[in-house]
Parts: sequence; C-alpha cells; structure tokens
Amino acid sequence: FTLFFSADGTYLDHGQKIAMISSDQIPSLMYVYNTGYTIIYLLFFLMHMHAKNNAEKLELTQYELFETRSMMYINLLNALIGVLAIIATIALPANAKGASGYTYFLIPLAYSIFFSVRGRKSRKLFAATV
Repeated sequence: FTLFFSADGTYLDHGQKIAMISSDQIPSLMYVYNTGYTIIYLLFFLMHMHAKNNAEKLELTQYELFETRSMMYINLLNALIGVLAIIATIALPANAKGASGYTYFLIPLAYSIFFSVRGRKSRKLFAATV
C-alpha cells in the first residue's frame, strides 16, 4: 500500500498520479457539506429544546436551564451559518462555489459575541450561585 499526497491536489497511488477531487465535484461537495453541517446543528438545537421542555422532569436548576437555552441559541446560530453557506453556494457561479466555505469564518466571530453577551448575562443573574 503506497499513498502519497501532493500540494497540487493529487495523490500518488502505486506510482499513478490521481486527482483527489475534480472542479466539477466541488459544487456537490459544498452542498453536501453545508447541508450536513446545518442538519447536525439543527439536531443539536432540537435536543437542547427537548431538554428545556422537560426541565421539570429533569429537575434542572435555573442555572442549568439558562445554560440549556444558551446551547439552544448557539446551535441555532450555527445552523443559520450553515444556511448562509447553502445560500452562498446557490448564489455563487459554478467555478466559485467552493468559496461558500469561507462563510464558516463567521463561527469564531459569532461565538465571541454570543458568549460574551451570554456570559455577562449569566454573571448578572447567577453571581451568587456560580
């Protein structure tokens, strides 16, 4: 078994140079990746929503309920970033659809803003308990 990767987007398999992905496969790749990302975060959102709806049964404290809501919101925000990436993939011309992946650079910005706001709110609400 011989496998070597190259910087030009090819790999060597038993001395034969093979392209990893062709440019006509990139749009499909981006649709699948973006849709999968969105669905996964929607599922995380729904799981946290289910926990929130069953907070009494789960005997969640107010702090745990706050954290559950925070996770709901951040997962929904991630799903929206995925939707934005899907929209970018649809809107971009075929030769630039791969650039829709740059949408995911919004994640650190969204997390920074979201968690600084939620953290401030948490400290204000639960200063004595946390």
